[in-house]
Amino acid sequence: MDEEVLKAAIQFVDELVELGVLRSIDEGLAVLTNAPLFVVGKDGQPGQWRGISDMLQGGQNDCVGQDPIFMPRIAHIVDQKYTEGYAAVVDLSKFFYNFPTYPEDRPYLGLLHPKTEELLTYYGLAMGAGNSPAIACRIGLAFVRLVKEKFGVFQGEARANCYWTGLQDNGFDPQLGYEFILTSNDGGAVHIWVWVDDFLIHGPTDKKTAQGLQFFLDTAVDYLSETKSCDIYQFIFDTADAQTPPFLKHSEFSNVNAVYDCIFALAHAHTPAETGTTAYRYEADRIMYAVTATSPTVVAFQHIFQALFVDSWDTFEKQTSTIANTELMKKFIALARAETSTATTAMAIADLDLTNPQTVQDIINQRVNDQICEKTKKLEQQLQTIQRSMVKNDVRGATRPGASIKKKKSTPNRQPSASNSGKQQPKTVAKAAAVVADSSKRKSTSRKKSLQKNKPSRNNSRR
Repeated sequence: MDEEVLKAAIQFVDELVELGVLRSIDEGLAVLTNAPLFVVGKDGQPGQWRGISDMLQGGQNDCVGQDPIFMPRIAHIVDQKYTEGYAAVVDLSKFFYNFPTYPEDRPYLGLLHPKTEELLTYYGLAMGAGNSPAIACRIGLAFVRLVKEKFGVFQGEARANCYWTGLQDNGFDPQLGYEFILTSNDGGAVHIWVWVDDFLIHGPTDKKTAQGLQFFLDTAVDYLSETKSCDIYQFIFDTADAQTPPFLKHSEFSNVNAVYDCIFALAHAHTPAETGTTAYRYEADRIMYAVTATSPTVVAFQHIFQALFVDSWDTFEKQTSTIANTELMKKFIALARAETSTATTAMAIADLDLTNPQTVQDIINQRVNDQICEKTKKLEQQLQTIQRSMVKNDVRGATRPGASIKKKKSTPNRQPSASNSGKQQPKTVAKAAAVVADSSKRKSTSRKKSLQKNKPSRNNSRR
């Protein structure tokens, strides 16, 4: 490092030490690995530097699971902006560092102070760690949903506003944005979009935009302060076997709750075809990657919920054929298939001990047995319904006038076979014979009347 870069690095580390993000490791523990520190200039901000821990070179990123990063499309933001609207941008400083690391991971997240050479460790998510952006984006999106649910200024009635509504009675108002919009009694709702740690607040008027900004900042103070930081995320290292790569995951308590939330959503969520791509993206962010852990059972859960948004189960099973403990995962798949329309599974899974595969296996077996019993009951009920329907049809056929006559009308002279003979057969044949005789009698009478009508009278014959 040259003198300017070294000065920027020292200033950066001292600031993180003052904030409590970098600290000496707790008593009884030792820093086992560290990551090199380097600084880069901030674009468009001369003289401003950003410090980054190179955990790729340090080897930590090779041992960390990689989650997807959810960010909005620029075109999506541009389409929904109001004509002559107002916007406010909030950059949450030190956003990554708001979220503490797991105590067991801190020995592997070390950093050497560039001046004092003191060995420190990260107590907040490090900038340069492979999964920090994904975690920060997920928490940022969750925070945005919290703000939207809490304040009415961000809410409204969803409707379409585009060229094809302009051709209908709904009309098209270019002032409100394009595609799907949110409207309220006093105009359009305030929008929020998040791009990692940058939040864009946009409204139709300066008053509504300022109001939305105030609500956002007040909520940020409550939920993103150092004393109320999120503490459910952790970098997990397997200290028993240094060759086993660790994975980013929730704490055990959060795992149970995440599984509960996901199964509850599994029971109630609609398919992407029914809800549209916007709802799909929302559900995907909220559910698909909510559970990430080393436990094969939890990994199975994660991919089951991910399958909610896969076109077919066959495609899903092909994509996940290489996952560890595949047989157990297939049982989870079968369980999920049978439980997509009920919410009872959520209550059953909420108390699961996810660290004990045998417990999970026992519950699976019990649930499968319950399903077999339930399916057997349904089959018995269907069979009884069919039998009752057949009995009703037999009764109707025997009591409805003309039912037997129609059956025998085409072959009235045919004798009943031995297999078809019974108590009702003689009466049926007798009725058919009587009808034939009556029909012949009517034809004979009609013929006589016709002849009488055409016969010349005596007066005519005399003439």
